[in-house]
Amino acid sequence: LNDPNGLCQIGETHHIFFQYSPFDVKPGLNYWGHYTTEDFIHYQYCEPALCSDEKFDCHGVYSGSALGQDGTMYLFYTGNVLRRDREDYDYTTAGREHNTIRAESEDGLHFTKKTVLLYNEDYPADLTCHVRDPKVWKEGEEYRMILGGRQKSDQGAVLFYRSEDLKNWKFDSELTTEKTFGYMWECPDFYPVGDKYVLMFSPMGGKERTSVYLVGDFDYDTGKFFYTISGEIDWGFDYY
Repeated sequence: LNDPNGLCQIGETHHIFFQYSPFDVKPGLNYWGHYTTEDFIHYQYCEPALCSDEKFDCHGVYSGSALGQDGTMYLFYTGNVLRRDREDYDYTTAGREHNTIRAESEDGLHFTKKTVLLYNEDYPADLTCHVRDPKVWKEGEEYRMILGGRQKSDQGAVLFYRSEDLKNWKFDSELTTEKTFGYMWECPDFYPVGDKYVLMFSPMGGKERTSVYLVGDFDYDTGKFFYTISGEIDWGFDYY
Protein backbone atom coordinates (compact mmCIF):
# COMPACT_ATOMS: atom_id res chain seq x y z
CA LEU A 1 0.00 0.00 0.00
CA ASN A 2 1.25 3.50 -0.78
CA ASP A 3 0.26 6.95 -2.09
CA PRO A 4 -3.20 8.04 -0.89
CA ASN A 5 -5.22 9.17 -3.92
CA GLY A 6 -8.43 10.99 -4.70
CA LEU A 7 -9.44 11.98 -1.19
CA CYS A 8 -12.88 13.56 -1.50
CA GLN A 9 -16.31 13.96 0.08
CA ILE A 10 -19.50 13.13 -1.83
CA GLY A 11 -22.61 13.85 0.25
CA GLU A 12 -21.92 12.56 3.75
CA THR A 13 -19.40 9.97 2.59
CA HIS A 14 -15.65 10.44 2.53
CA HIS A 15 -13.75 8.39 -0.06
CA ILE A 16 -10.16 7.31 0.52
CA PHE A 17 -8.35 5.76 -2.43
CA PHE A 18 -4.78 4.51 -2.37
CA GLN A 19 -2.16 2.74 -4.47
CA TYR A 20 -2.70 -0.99 -4.00
CA SER A 21 -0.61 -3.85 -5.34
CA PRO A 22 -2.70 -6.98 -4.61
CA PHE A 23 -0.50 -9.57 -6.34
CA ASP A 24 2.88 -8.93 -4.75
CA VAL A 25 4.23 -7.93 -1.34
CA LYS A 26 6.51 -5.54 -3.21
CA PRO A 27 5.20 -2.72 -5.45
CA GLY A 28 3.88 -4.38 -8.58
CA LEU A 29 0.79 -3.96 -10.74
CA ASN A 30 -0.86 -0.99 -9.05
CA TYR A 31 -4.62 -0.67 -8.63
CA TRP A 32 -6.61 1.93 -6.68
CA GLY A 33 -7.77 0.49 -3.37
CA HIS A 34 -10.84 2.08 -1.78
CA TYR A 35 -12.23 2.77 1.70
CA THR A 36 -15.23 4.91 2.71
CA THR A 37 -16.16 6.50 6.03
CA GLU A 38 -18.69 8.96 7.37
CA ASP A 39 -17.07 9.70 10.73
CA PHE A 40 -13.36 8.76 10.39
CA ILE A 41 -13.92 6.16 13.11
CA HIS A 42 -15.72 3.38 11.24
CA TYR A 43 -14.44 2.40 7.80
CA GLN A 44 -15.87 0.26 5.03
CA TYR A 45 -13.49 -1.59 2.72
CA CYS A 46 -14.69 -1.57 -0.90
CA GLU A 47 -13.59 -3.41 -4.00
CA PRO A 48 -10.72 -1.74 -5.90
CA ALA A 49 -12.02 1.30 -7.74
CA LEU A 50 -9.57 1.18 -10.66
CA CYS A 51 -7.80 -1.81 -12.19
CA SER A 52 -5.28 -2.20 -15.02
CA ASP A 53 -7.80 -3.49 -17.56
CA GLU A 54 -7.15 -1.41 -20.70
CA LYS A 55 -4.30 -1.18 -23.20
CA PHE A 56 -3.62 2.37 -22.06
CA ASP A 57 -3.15 1.41 -18.36
CA CYS A 58 -2.11 -2.25 -18.62
CA HIS A 59 1.04 -1.93 -16.49
CA GLY A 60 -0.36 0.05 -13.61
CA VAL A 61 -3.04 2.48 -12.50
CA TYR A 62 -0.84 5.18 -10.98
CA SER A 63 -1.62 8.06 -8.62
CA GLY A 64 -4.01 10.94 -9.19
CA SER A 65 -6.98 12.82 -7.75
CA ALA A 66 -10.79 12.95 -7.58
CA LEU A 67 -13.40 15.59 -8.37
CA GLY A 68 -17.14 15.53 -7.66
CA GLN A 69 -19.17 17.44 -10.22
CA ASP A 70 -22.94 17.49 -10.94
CA GLY A 71 -23.59 14.18 -9.21
CA THR A 72 -20.68 12.39 -10.87
CA MET A 73 -17.36 11.42 -9.33
CA TYR A 74 -14.40 11.72 -11.67
CA LEU A 75 -11.09 10.02 -10.99
CA PHE A 76 -7.96 11.25 -12.78
CA TYR A 77 -4.90 9.03 -12.87
CA THR A 78 -1.82 7.98 -14.85
CA GLY A 79 -2.01 4.84 -16.96
CA ASN A 80 1.41 3.20 -17.12
CA VAL A 81 2.39 1.16 -20.21
CA LEU A 82 5.85 -0.37 -20.62
CA ARG A 83 7.02 -1.08 -24.17
CA ARG A 84 9.97 -3.39 -23.59
CA ASP A 85 9.64 -4.66 -27.15
CA ARG A 86 11.32 -1.47 -28.37
CA GLU A 87 15.08 -1.65 -28.90
CA ASP A 88 15.52 1.86 -27.49
CA TYR A 89 13.59 1.08 -24.30
CA ASP A 90 15.31 2.68 -21.30
CA TYR A 91 12.34 3.36 -18.96
CA THR A 92 13.03 7.12 -19.00
CA THR A 93 13.19 8.61 -22.50
CA ALA A 94 11.71 5.83 -24.64
CA GLY A 95 9.57 2.72 -24.48
CA ARG A 96 7.05 3.95 -21.95
CA GLU A 97 3.57 5.48 -22.17
CA HIS A 98 2.38 7.75 -19.38
CA ASN A 99 -1.25 8.46 -20.22
CA THR A 100 -3.45 10.86 -18.27
CA ILE A 101 -6.85 9.18 -17.91
CA ARG A 102 -10.29 10.03 -16.55
CA ALA A 103 -12.78 7.50 -15.12
CA GLU A 104 -16.25 8.32 -13.84
CA SER A 105 -18.86 6.93 -11.46
CA GLU A 106 -22.46 7.70 -10.57
CA ASP A 107 -22.42 5.87 -7.22
CA GLY A 108 -18.82 6.40 -6.08
CA LEU A 109 -18.17 2.65 -6.11
CA HIS A 110 -18.21 1.45 -9.71
CA PHE A 111 -16.04 3.32 -12.20
CA THR A 112 -16.48 3.05 -15.95
CA LYS A 113 -16.06 5.13 -19.10
CA LYS A 114 -12.30 5.46 -19.00
CA THR A 115 -11.16 8.26 -21.30
CA VAL A 116 -7.55 9.07 -22.24
CA LEU A 117 -7.07 12.82 -21.91
CA LEU A 118 -3.36 13.18 -22.72
CA TYR A 119 -0.89 10.90 -24.49
CA ASN A 120 2.92 11.12 -24.66
CA GLU A 121 2.82 13.47 -27.63
CA ASP A 122 0.60 15.92 -25.73
CA TYR A 123 3.29 16.80 -23.17
CA PRO A 124 6.07 19.37 -23.78
CA ALA A 125 8.98 18.07 -25.86
CA ASP A 126 11.54 18.69 -23.10
CA LEU A 127 9.87 16.12 -20.80
CA THR A 128 10.91 12.49 -20.43
CA CYS A 129 8.45 9.57 -20.20
CA HIS A 130 8.03 10.39 -16.51
CA VAL A 131 4.91 12.58 -16.40
CA ARG A 132 2.24 11.49 -13.93
CA ASP A 133 -0.06 12.02 -10.94
CA PRO A 134 -2.71 14.52 -12.12
CA LYS A 135 -4.30 16.84 -9.56
CA VAL A 136 -7.55 18.41 -10.88
CA TRP A 137 -9.65 21.20 -9.36
CA LYS A 138 -12.23 23.79 -10.42
CA GLU A 139 -11.14 27.41 -10.73
CA GLY A 140 -14.09 29.73 -11.42
CA GLU A 141 -15.82 28.42 -14.54
CA GLU A 142 -12.80 26.41 -15.69
CA TYR A 143 -11.01 23.29 -14.56
CA ARG A 144 -7.29 23.16 -13.88
CA MET A 145 -4.82 20.31 -13.70
CA ILE A 146 -1.19 19.92 -12.69
CA LEU A 147 1.09 16.99 -13.49
CA GLY A 148 4.46 16.08 -12.03
CA GLY A 149 7.28 15.59 -14.51
CA ARG A 150 10.94 14.95 -15.21
CA GLN A 151 12.77 17.06 -17.77
CA LYS A 152 15.34 15.49 -20.10
CA SER A 153 17.95 17.50 -18.21
CA ASP A 154 17.01 15.49 -15.08
CA GLN A 155 15.31 18.46 -13.46
CA GLY A 156 11.93 18.09 -11.74
CA ALA A 157 8.99 20.09 -13.10
CA VAL A 158 5.23 20.64 -12.87
CA LEU A 159 2.90 21.13 -15.85
CA PHE A 160 -0.21 23.33 -15.72
CA TYR A 161 -3.29 22.63 -17.90
CA ARG A 162 -6.82 23.99 -18.19
CA SER A 163 -10.16 22.72 -19.55
CA GLU A 164 -13.76 23.84 -19.97
CA ASP A 165 -15.29 20.36 -20.07
CA LEU A 166 -12.96 18.01 -18.12
CA LYS A 167 -12.20 16.28 -21.42
CA ASN A 168 -10.21 18.61 -23.67
CA TRP A 169 -7.13 20.03 -21.98
CA LYS A 170 -4.92 22.94 -23.04
CA PHE A 171 -1.31 23.29 -21.89
CA ASP A 172 -0.64 26.54 -20.02
CA SER A 173 2.84 26.52 -18.54
CA GLU A 174 5.74 24.52 -17.16
CA LEU A 175 7.37 25.29 -13.82
CA THR A 176 10.74 24.27 -12.45
CA THR A 177 13.07 25.87 -9.90
CA GLU A 178 16.53 27.42 -9.99
CA LYS A 179 17.39 25.37 -6.92
CA THR A 180 17.32 21.68 -7.82
CA PHE A 181 14.82 19.58 -5.89
CA GLY A 182 15.50 16.12 -7.32
CA TYR A 183 15.08 14.89 -10.89
CA MET A 184 11.34 13.99 -10.81
CA TRP A 185 8.46 15.69 -8.97
CA GLU A 186 5.78 13.18 -7.99
CA CYS A 187 2.30 13.54 -6.46
CA PRO A 188 1.97 17.34 -6.83
CA ASP A 189 -0.75 19.24 -4.96
CA PHE A 190 -1.84 22.84 -5.49
CA TYR A 191 -4.22 24.84 -3.30
CA PRO A 192 -4.92 28.37 -1.98
CA VAL A 193 -4.03 29.64 1.48
CA GLY A 194 -5.38 33.14 1.99
CA ASP A 195 -4.44 35.15 -1.11
CA LYS A 196 -1.46 32.90 -1.93
CA TYR A 197 -1.11 29.47 -3.52
CA VAL A 198 0.92 26.52 -2.31
CA LEU A 199 2.52 23.94 -4.60
CA MET A 200 3.61 20.72 -2.90
CA PHE A 201 5.45 17.78 -4.45
CA SER A 202 7.60 14.80 -3.50
CA PRO A 203 10.95 14.87 -5.32
CA MET A 204 12.64 11.69 -6.48
CA GLY A 205 16.42 12.01 -6.20
CA GLY A 206 16.05 14.70 -3.55
CA LYS A 207 18.22 12.76 -1.11
CA GLU A 208 16.82 13.50 2.35
CA ARG A 209 13.97 15.69 1.03
CA THR A 210 10.66 13.88 0.61
CA SER A 211 8.16 16.74 0.42
CA VAL A 212 8.77 20.30 -0.75
CA TYR A 213 6.53 23.37 -0.76
CA LEU A 214 6.56 26.51 -2.90
CA VAL A 215 4.42 29.54 -1.97
CA GLY A 216 3.52 32.35 -4.37
CA ASP A 217 0.96 33.86 -6.73
CA PHE A 218 -1.09 32.16 -9.44
CA ASP A 219 -2.01 34.07 -12.61
CA TYR A 220 -5.44 32.74 -13.63
CA ASP A 221 -5.27 34.22 -17.13
CA THR A 222 -1.93 32.71 -18.14
CA GLY A 223 -1.98 29.66 -15.86
CA LYS A 224 1.47 30.53 -14.50
CA PHE A 225 2.65 30.21 -10.91
CA PHE A 226 5.25 32.59 -9.48
CA TYR A 227 6.74 31.40 -6.20
CA THR A 228 8.64 33.51 -3.67
CA ILE A 229 9.10 31.02 -0.79
CA SER A 230 10.36 27.42 -0.82
CA GLY A 231 11.10 24.89 1.86
CA GLU A 232 10.91 21.30 3.04
CA ILE A 233 7.85 20.02 4.88
CA ASP A 234 9.58 17.04 6.45
CA TRP A 235 12.83 15.09 6.41
CA GLY A 236 13.47 11.40 5.80
CA PHE A 237 11.53 9.01 3.60
CA ASP A 238 8.38 8.67 5.73
CA TYR A 239 6.44 11.68 4.45
CA TYR A 240 5.10 11.45 0.90
